[in-house]
Amino acid sequence: MTRQAVAADGEQFLLQFRRHSYVLLLPVLVLGVCSGVGAFLVGTVPDSGARGALRWIISAGILVVVLRWSVWPFAVWYGNRHVITTGRVVRREGVLARHGAELAVHRIVGIALSRSVLQRAVRAGRLSLTYVDPATPGGGGVLVIDDVPLVAEVQQILLALTAAAGRTGLEPPAWPADPALPDLG
Repeated sequence: MTRQAVAADGEQFLLQFRRHSYVLLLPVLVLGVCSGVGAFLVGTVPDSGARGALRWIISAGILVVVLRWSVWPFAVWYGNRHVITTGRVVRREGVLARHGAELAVHRIVGIALSRSVLQRAVRAGRLSLTYVDPATPGGGGVLVIDDVPLVAEVQQILLALTAAAGRTGLEPPAWPADPALPDLG
């Protein structure tokens, strides 16, 4: 997703990020353990007429485990992304099929941050964006973004955007032409 594809007329691209990379620790651990166990098992197959078939069965089993619990979580992590512009918060997700959601900044009425102990250690957290939507029967909802890297900084950016949107009405706020914000993606 390019910056031009996200920012609409009058909007400026501010920030892009994926879930924090600590969510990939378990898939990397699975890959390492499967590599070691698979190599050990293939190497210790006894000499017999079925040695080749046993090696293929072990290798296929290890490959299935690696694909499911190591490669697939990485593909999901890589395929999901969040973008913040001066007017919207955009969520794009999906590996085989792409889905998306967009939330206008001027509709956000509350921003809540929560962190677990592990998330505090890596400066990540969960953002819950409460929004109003007069077009829906319930009148709004909550957009939850898990494992946001540098969550406190992202929260401050969103607070500044919502405060500016509140001062100017329903139009997106003006933002400096060259913001010194990190690209967290």
